[in-house]
Order: sequence, then structure tokens, then C-alpha cells
Amino acid sequence: KLRFNYGITEKQLYTYYNTAKKSKYLTGTLLLELLESRLDTVVFRLGYTQTISSARQLINHKHVLINNRIISIPSFICKPNDIISLSVNKKLKDLITNSVLAKQLRQELVLKKMKQVNLVKSRLTGYFFTGNHLKLNKNSLNGIFLFPPKQKDFLLKIDVTKVLQYFK
Repeated sequence: KLRFNYGITEKQLYTYYNTAKKSKYLTGTLLLELLESRLDTVVFRLGYTQTISSARQLINHKHVLINNRIISIPSFICKPNDIISLSVNKKLKDLITNSVLAKQLRQELVLKKMKQVNLVKSRLTGYFFTGNHLKLNKNSLNGIFLFPPKQKDFLLKIDVTKVLQYFK
């Protein structure tokens, strides 16, 4: 489930697991922080694309800039205060603007439905919301990676202990 949600291979997930394991922080929390800090995930969460795989394609085609430098590696780990912008032509910019607007409409619809049934959180919120660690300027389409997400900010509810047990 974790690999599917982030569009990564088992080998990549194992590499992130080893990186997290070597740290002095909680392995599970750091693993999710690393996955949420990947550029393809950030581009998807900002709403530039509808899926993580289309975010990877946007990055591979050199349309994404971090701090005004073209980055073509989807697994690039964003750092606090990184500015994510786009280097696109008019047609592609219109597509991305429509994607951002569509995400905003979905968010409003989901919030309305959740309010109707008195639901505060849902398993689906990760697919519709941006998260507190990202900020998007809808006019310029520039995003800011404010900080690595904390455990309470993770949008997808995943039992990390199962992932950790799998790799042990």
C-alpha cells in the first residue's frame, strides 16, 4: 500500500527504510517524512498534477524548478523553505492551473460532504488535501515546502509498524 501510494519500487522503499533506520529519530516517522518530502509527492500534493505518476513525468520533462534551478529527479528530497515553481509554456500552464482549480473544488466538495455526515477525518483526506507543510500561491503557481511534515500532518493513514516489520 505504501509503495502504491507514493509510486515507488520496493528497492526505493528499502533504501528509504535504511536511511531512516540509521537516524536517531523514530524510524517510521522519518520514513514517512522522507516519502512526503520527495519532489514528485510535493508536486502532486500541491495540486499541479492529478497523480504522482503524472508528477514524475512533469519533473522528468524538466518543467519543475526548485529555487529557480531545474530539477529532473523525481526522488529529489525537498528541504525547508524550498520554492517550487514551473517552467512551462502557456498550454501546459493552463493545464496545471485547471488541475489546481480542480483540486480546490474537490477539497470543497469533500469538506462539504464530511460536514454533512459530521465526519472530521477520513481515510480519503490524503488524496484531497495539501497538508500544513506546503503552501501554494494560486496566482503565480509557486509552492513553498515549509518544513518536513510531522506525524500529525501525514495525510495518508498508514500503519508504519507493518512496514517496519516487513523489512526487519
